[in-house]
Amino acid sequence: MTVPISHEALRKFPLFSDLSDDDLDIVGRLVQTMSLKAGDILIEEGSVGDSAYLIQSGELEVVKQSNNREVLLTVRGMAGMSLEKSPS
Repeated sequence: MTVPISHEALRKFPLFSDLSDDDLDIVGRLVQTMSLKAGDILIEEGSVGDSAYLIQSGELEVVKQSNNREVLLTVRGMAGMSLEKSPS
């Protein structure tokens, strides 16, 4: 289910803060919202990505497997952004 995102919510992200309402309408039609629960995996290391993820609320941990253990690389919070691009 796709839930529309408001202009106000999009403007919280520096990338979109100066866009006109018409431009935000276009972005809003392209954005898909999703909710994750604690422990859910958004992206797995080594997977091919082609999306940008905007964090509207909460936090997202970025971890890497190393020597059979999970290493925390960073924590992204509200209005954070994570880019996943397919290899060229």
